[in-house]
Amino acid sequence: MDDSDCMYNCLPLYHSTGLMLGLCACVQAGAATFIRRKFSASSFWKEAKQFNTTAFVYVGELCRYLSFQDPTNEEINETHKFIREHDNKFNKFKIIYGGSVKSNNAKEITSLLNVDGTLIGGASLKSDEFTKIIQD
Repeated sequence: MDDSDCMYNCLPLYHSTGLMLGLCACVQAGAATFIRRKFSASSFWKEAKQFNTTAFVYVGELCRYLSFQDPTNEEINETHKFIREHDNKFNKFKIIYGGSVKSNNAKEITSLLNVDGTLIGGASLKSDEFTKIIQD
């Protein structure tokens, strides 16, 4: 870490990891820090992007909680756009989204500019859920 970095710190500063590995590490390196009073899995990625954080101090289960967060429509669209623009060979392919498609979000996801379709996973095992998705 150096003076070009910004650490995302959502641990209490009375906790040794939050203070020593988070704040003190930033002071020592001359890096910036974004300090959040309390961890929020639903706000993490948006804030990490908003404050240009390049590092994250964590303990225990925080990464597991983050892995369970569904991506936002903006994140889905940006990822598909990146894939499409990364290399011309991908322009020939349909790029479909394969995660978190349910009846309450399938219509929104399929209407995104860079998403050509979706894969329906667990929702296809529930006939009422699957029917809602394909009827929309």
